[in-house]
Amino acid sequence: MTVTVIGDNTGDDYSGTEDTFLFEAAPNNTYGTFPYFYINNHAVGQHMVTLLAFPGMSNIPSSATVTNASIFLYLGLPSGAGDHTVWTKRILVFYNTFGSTWINRESPEVGPWTTPGALSDGNDRSASYFETIYNDTVEYKTFTGSLLVSDVQSFVNLDYNNYGWHFERIGTPGTGGLRRFQSSVGVDGERPYITITYTNGGTRRQRQIKALTRRRRSRRC
Repeated sequence: MTVTVIGDNTGDDYSGTEDTFLFEAAPNNTYGTFPYFYINNHAVGQHMVTLLAFPGMSNIPSSATVTNASIFLYLGLPSGAGDHTVWTKRILVFYNTFGSTWINRESPEVGPWTTPGALSDGNDRSASYFETIYNDTVEYKTFTGSLLVSDVQSFVNLDYNNYGWHFERIGTPGTGGLRRFQSSVGVDGERPYITITYTNGGTRRQRQIKALTRRRRSRRC
């Protein structure tokens, strides 16, 4: 058994991880270099969704059998009490972390999302999802489930392009306040990361790998 940790949540190189958020109220803005992201629907017209990918998982052998996977996001600034429910869905189309907006996947030349905010099931993102319910405590929140394991296995097998996942808060707009998470260019020790457990060729061992990979789409400025 091998346990791989992708996304250096303690150092400054934030290797193997890319993220951004899309904001309905600022439909032409990009947020790929921000030190945080939001998963919110705290008011009508204020929808915020996050796109998160781990290109570092390309280091996992294509022959591996994935048995477990969990994504960890650090809730750094909660505003308002209560639980939030988030649906996480696999992203189906190419986008640029540093150029995507609420409207466009990278630029008008590349083309728009089918539905602004990448909200079109079957076009921008998958219809299937795994659900996470978390409270307002400042800490790492865990996003996991059998569908995440299946997605990771499909990325490893190259059945799907690894465009990562779409995180959307489900609930009535205007309730529950804001939730702000640390991004891959955020605070040391609070960056997003994913753990993946797999077996390969019958070998049973456990180790920890920090994925050092080239950027998936473009360099950070």
